[in-house]
Amino acid sequence: MATLSIIMAYDPPSNNVVKDGLDREKVEAVYGILSDNFPELFPLKTFTWQQDDQVEPALFAWPTQSRYITQVFGANPEYYAQFGLDGHEGLDIGVRINSDVKAIGGGWVYSSKAQHEEHRSHPYGKQVRIDHGNGYKSIYAHLNNVLVVPKQRVEQDELIALSGNTGNSTGPHLHLTIKHNGKFVDPLPLLG
Repeated sequence: MATLSIIMAYDPPSNNVVKDGLDREKVEAVYGILSDNFPELFPLKTFTWQQDDQVEPALFAWPTQSRYITQVFGANPEYYAQFGLDGHEGLDIGVRINSDVKAIGGGWVYSSKAQHEEHRSHPYGKQVRIDHGNGYKSIYAHLNNVLVVPKQRVEQDELIALSGNTGNSTGPHLHLTIKHNGKFVDPLPLLG
């Protein structure tokens, strides 16, 4: 049976992620059983499958141990229109306060808002911004404690902050934004 990578169509806030390289019939069968028995936990309805000869490796690492996604990139366009955005400009990951936040890739910290009061007025609250080179930049927002300073070199998976609930936040989570050449991009396909 061919190994397929999955490009999944889903409706927020379900945000379930199925990993690449799984057997199509098995995934659909297992999901069908789970959906029938636990519809509130498994509301996904549509899978789109694409045959690939090989799976590209992820560009970046996950920033948290948790992979519980509370809001996907592009969600709620009607709400974010008031801020001049087409939708949610990042990925929200549900975590407990003071969970480890790690750099998704190596690079240079170009901004960290921690020791001064500016974070109180910024929607992101306490935050870290890293320039990874090749046009990629990442932003980690709503932090409780920032552990890095501007002009500091960080490596992939290095601890850079502890998660929190600062700024415009409705509960503890990490907001991760990735920009490529100045444009917001969906972080999910880039994370491994």
